[in-house]
Amino acid sequence: MDIQLYNFYITPTGENLLLNESFGGSQVKLSHIHLGTASYDPSSRTNQTSLISEVDVKPIQDFAKVDNTLQMAAIFDGSGEYNVGEIGLFTDTGKLFAVHSQQGKLLGSKAAGGRFMPRFGLALDQIPKDSITVNLVGDNLNLIITPELALMTLAQVRNSRLIMNGINRDISQFLAN
Repeated sequence: MDIQLYNFYITPTGENLLLNESFGGSQVKLSHIHLGTASYDPSSRTNQTSLISEVDVKPIQDFAKVDNTLQMAAIFDGSGEYNVGEIGLFTDTGKLFAVHSQQGKLLGSKAAGGRFMPRFGLALDQIPKDSITVNLVGDNLNLIITPELALMTLAQVRNSRLIMNGINRDISQFLAN
């Protein structure tokens, strides 16, 4: 399960939230991922407060702080069908913190009745340490699995398969006698 590193553009509102946090304000809490169909260069839009053509919103359902990235994921499901050209990160107060989009580039698509599950990392290199956190809505779904946990799970599945094959062989031999 690869985590996609997107080059998010922090909006002027996002910059103000970070500046306020640096001077004793509250920590920036990301809570929702918004998707839209437009593709553009977010740095060319001044004072952007929403996505250009928003089509869906979901709460962040998983996150992990790994090295210098804040990794997040959400599941977009339902009957809607759309192409994804823009992703917005919104705070728990409903403010657009950051946007990722690229002119003429499709980021993904969601089929009717299907699922679109963006998993990505927000690089924190230029952001003051511990100034951003994620406010999970509901249970953490563990959509972001560490490589160690994935390997351990795979080993358990393979071990179970070997045991079941041995049991099947023993039963076949017993029935043949």
